[in-house]
Amino acid sequence: MRHGWIDERPGKRGVTFRVNYFAPDAHGVEVRCSKSFSARAYGGARKAETAAKAFLAEHVTKVRDGSFVAPSSETVRDLIDRWLRTKRGDLKHGSILNYEQALAHLPPSLATMRAQDARPAQFHDLYNELKEQGLTATVKQLHTIINAAYGLATRLGLVLANPVAHVRPNVTRRREIIYWTPEETARFLVAAEGDPFAAAWWLLALTGMRVGECFALTWEDIDLTRGTVAITKTITRDPKGKWIVGATPKTQNSRRTIPLPPSCLDPLRRHRSEQAARRLASPVWDTTSGNLVFERGAGELTGQRVYTPRFAAIVARTGLRRITPHGLRHSFATAMLLANVHPSVVAEILGDTVTTVLSVYSHVTEGSKSGAITHHDDAIAGLVRRLATG
Repeated sequence: MRHGWIDERPGKRGVTFRVNYFAPDAHGVEVRCSKSFSARAYGGARKAETAAKAFLAEHVTKVRDGSFVAPSSETVRDLIDRWLRTKRGDLKHGSILNYEQALAHLPPSLATMRAQDARPAQFHDLYNELKEQGLTATVKQLHTIINAAYGLATRLGLVLANPVAHVRPNVTRRREIIYWTPEETARFLVAAEGDPFAAAWWLLALTGMRVGECFALTWEDIDLTRGTVAITKTITRDPKGKWIVGATPKTQNSRRTIPLPPSCLDPLRRHRSEQAARRLASPVWDTTSGNLVFERGAGELTGQRVYTPRFAAIVARTGLRRITPHGLRHSFATAMLLANVHPSVVAEILGDTVTTVLSVYSHVTEGSKSGAITHHDDAIAGLVRRLATG
């Protein structure tokens, strides 16, 4: 790599020092560049010359140690779009729509700014403004997107550093998880007897599967003879925002086959029998989404607007603490952990990672740690007393 030189050019308004230097462009090709330092702008010829020499020395150092980044006109939004393109194959349409909704809160002044010019304080101020508007969830998602986009740009050599790497959105407080005890869950299931989705409530309560996974099940996924249920897909959105059965579950860990609880077998058999009768009586049966286990009445996909009100109505009749259908998953996981089922087993059943389980259900795991230490303390203290008196 060639370094550069400085030309001194006299003029009517004073001398100008022109730095000629070589630098790799965004593709690594060495190109000749220049930058001028005028005596008029720097308050004298000596100061201008000093600034020119300092610039050239700094440039040479950056090129040598690999910290030089070629100037680029890419904007903050350009970096984000580049990152989104790399994720298209991994993200579901629903996730992309959620990202775009969050990005709608990225002000044009920041979105169109050169990515290399953006500073941490600008993102810090944006996060605070959004939090003041009550948009904490948007802040968290926006930070995730920007951090990932700049992380990719840094690895590709498009920017020198990630300006949000040390910016804290400070919205990490997790809402307290409301869950039912096994007794409360049992009361709900008794009250749900006769509900069109009674078998779905049994499955959610006794397997901990996600609601979207449950309502995406087809009869091909359930083996009543072997007592297994294969979870291979979930409800998601297409590019237009319409709810559909996705070809894949939420994450890679979500694809799993789990034992079907024996108490779910009879509700499922009754449900299948009742569905078969309705199907025979129906002039039209929608199979667009497959041979769904739980449908809206004539084979159609069941959405949140259908099952959520039905669930809420049953809860209201029982007088139980109000939770959403997703709360059955929390109740299941909490009950498993309180029963001392190993977190890795719980994670496998839930289709989550052990890290997620330990994080989300820290209210249980913290208590378990205290109990374990107390148990060990009692054992050691007992042995000490026996040895001391023996």
